[in-house]
Amino acid sequence: MLTTHLSQGHDFEVAYTLLILSILSIKLPGISKLGPFDDRSSICRCILGLMSENGLLDGPLEECATVGPFVEQDLSNRNWLFVYEATKRGWIKTSAESNIVKKSVFFEKLLAAGVSFLDDAIFKSSVVSERKTPKAAPAVKFATALKSIRRSWSSYDD
Repeated sequence: MLTTHLSQGHDFEVAYTLLILSILSIKLPGISKLGPFDDRSSICRCILGLMSENGLLDGPLEECATVGPFVEQDLSNRNWLFVYEATKRGWIKTSAESNIVKKSVFFEKLLAAGVSFLDDAIFKSSVVSERKTPKAAPAVKFATALKSIRRSWSSYDD
């Protein structure tokens, strides 16, 4: 099922399949045989990163997803989510000089505030159950970081 949807570019179906595997804690076998997940879907690559973090990939993340090097424009296109989360979570190793997330005023403040856009609670649950309302903490962190960014941007108007 996964190979069929991958070859057709059906990103939603691929993402749902990866999530189902994750929820059920099923290791994705033969990852290198699937071929690379292209840059079209930041969501699919983020799920793969989470799967890698939780030991659900049969091989390193680099075998199935483009993990760098990234350039500054990746933060302003559809790759921004993967680039940000991969940097925050350590899926990619970058030197201080090449870390584009830390060079960005906006993303560096989000990083400093500990903001994450991914909820990896499905990997911590031993029983599949009805989804509970998420905690407000990530939203509060994001709002705090956003206020800081607005303040720094308003100083440019002076």
